[in-house]
Amino acid sequence: MKRGRSHSSGYSYESILLMLFVTIHSFISTSVVYGFITPLRSVDGDGRLPCATTLLAKKSGTKKKKVKDGTISVNRLAYRNYEVIETMTAGVSLLGTEVKAMRDGKLNLRDGFCKPSQYGQCTLHNVHIGQHTGVGAYFQHEERRIRTLLINKSEARKWAQKVDQKGMTVVPLKAFFNERNICKIEIGLCRGKNVRDKRDTIKDRESKREERRIIKSFRM
Repeated sequence: MKRGRSHSSGYSYESILLMLFVTIHSFISTSVVYGFITPLRSVDGDGRLPCATTLLAKKSGTKKKKVKDGTISVNRLAYRNYEVIETMTAGVSLLGTEVKAMRDGKLNLRDGFCKPSQYGQCTLHNVHIGQHTGVGAYFQHEERRIRTLLINKSEARKWAQKVDQKGMTVVPLKAFFNERNICKIEIGLCRGKNVRDKRDTIKDRESKREERRIIKSFRM
């Protein structure tokens, strides 16, 4: 065996190191061209080179994930005509075609109201859910049928007493799908507004809108 040559091949150690260096150099050059590696050209404000974590963050980007909003319908008329005293989130007993129709946005809470009873039950009345397309008439649901709300019995009795004694009413405020993809109805214990209260609400809404407009124009 000659000195300066490897045991397994006829190449010398210097030739192997040279080929390895050329291979690494070509790999780095190709990675820089295609953007896999960012060259260390910029310097931070304190005079130091950026670390690998900073380069990775700049290359990959930290985009915030948008929060998925499962809102189906909002009863804006209820907020205009009533003063919401207390709210509660309740489940609702639905049919399969009703759930599919709600996913298509065929829900209207405008004329709906709820009836809590002393027996611990609460029902949803006069809420319109349109028929689901692609299903025969035999399997369709009644659009304004009475639906059962799934709430605690003690809460239903408590609200029933307030409705009977204080002259309040219970209306649906919002329908949405939660994080488990289950339909929920937000109901509110409300008191009716008079004309003066409605005017005050409109005045407050207009003033807040004007404040937001001024702040937005100031930022720009």
